[in-house]
Amino acid sequence: MEIEPARVRLHRALRAHRPADAQEAASVAEVDALLAGPDDPFTRERAAGHITASAFVVDSARTATLLIWHTKLKRWLQPGGHCEPSDPSLCEAAMREASEETGLTAAKLLPALSGDAPFDIDVHAIPARGDVPAHRHHDIRYLFEVVGQGALTPEPESALRWVPLAEVAALDDASLSRMARKALGQGHAAT
Repeated sequence: MEIEPARVRLHRALRAHRPADAQEAASVAEVDALLAGPDDPFTRERAAGHITASAFVVDSARTATLLIWHTKLKRWLQPGGHCEPSDPSLCEAAMREASEETGLTAAKLLPALSGDAPFDIDVHAIPARGDVPAHRHHDIRYLFEVVGQGALTPEPESALRWVPLAEVAALDDASLSRMARKALGQGHAAT
């Protein structure tokens, strides 16, 4: 990913984004501060923290979201991860991560917001693991709808689960529940 154009696009997207709550507003401010610094904010080599991209994948009826069991964090989360230099945009990085982690092809994932518009922004701590120190992920999240019936039916023992949005909205996880409420039309970023 080219540093300057991606930095400029994300800065512009942050200016247009309407945070749903104080936690998201604080995350937007933290991402903005990261972008203002001299270092490449998109590389995982930036040990203090870096930009990541994730996908909040919903079914076409917007009744369920696809979550993945994250073995390192021992939590159900949306698909996502680190940006790669070959990613043309953050939205496409999120789509690539969703495709890699769920098996859904890019043709089955339809971005639900236009252009570089993020769906949600969240900065969170990642604990130290092995030789990787604790750091922060400045996660830019995009909303995707799955195109076509039967696009993905996880096996019962799979690390993938379709979870009703109403259940996710009620979780004691501010980040996931905020995204679910937005997808249900109960937050600023719903489409």
